[in-house]
Amino acid sequence: MAGGIEFSSGKFKELVLLLAHKSADDPLISRVKLNKLLYRADFEAFRLLGQSITGATYLRGEHGPIAAELPRAEEELGRRGLLSWRIREAGPHTQKIPVAAEQPDESQFSEAELAIIDAALAELVELGGKGAREWSHRVSVGWNEVEDEQEIPYHSAFFSTKPIPKADIERARELALARGWAERRP
Repeated sequence: MAGGIEFSSGKFKELVLLLAHKSADDPLISRVKLNKLLYRADFEAFRLLGQSITGATYLRGEHGPIAAELPRAEEELGRRGLLSWRIREAGPHTQKIPVAAEQPDESQFSEAELAIIDAALAELVELGGKGAREWSHRVSVGWNEVEDEQEIPYHSAFFSTKPIPKADIERARELALARGWAERRP
């Protein structure tokens, strides 16, 4: 259980298969990118729907957020013949490419969850492993706030790395003054 969030092993494995299946034509998909897609889908669902899709535990890894449950899910899916890995040489690195053996069961996901999953795929479509890693370092407040191998809290999905617009700061200042939470500066 991640921070009081219930983990669904079956739904997590189905999400792995769904992302692998939907990424079949993505020439940039890799295990690194798969981790970022899992992370984005779960954290966006938590932010937008109030609960993650799978309840997986995400840890701060060197290459960005990683799903702690992914190795076990890969092993189980592989043993059942539902997921395999194609190996691709990419310069000095070897990439593992997830390959779903059959159509995943999309009925396990709500329409809102499927929309979030599709949005995550669209957001990262142009990124390879290195780009997805750099993206996660830039946008994941939680990844930036914890130490290596520590759990990234789901509530960090509510925080942004984007600067607060000046108009929002001014509006907050006006509200604080109007409610007596702050005093006017000379």
